[in-house]
Amino acid sequence: AKYTQWLNKHDKDLNPYIGKWIAIKLNAGIVASGKSALEVKKIFESKYPKEIPFLYHVPRSDEGNYVLCQG
Repeated sequence: AKYTQWLNKHDKDLNPYIGKWIAIKLNAGIVASGKSALEVKKIFESKYPKEIPFLYHVPRSDEGNYVLCQG
């Protein structure tokens, strides 16, 4: 629910990332982005090895929402 709230609050910030995957940290915002979830996960884990990534695909107008979360 916290990540959904963050996404809703920052929806305008997502425009540069349309069609890409992003990793979000609630206290830091978008901390990684890329073309694939695996790429973004690797970037996130290199920066924050002890934390669990929250990955979100910023959809184009013709796509649905995709969220990957590990826990």
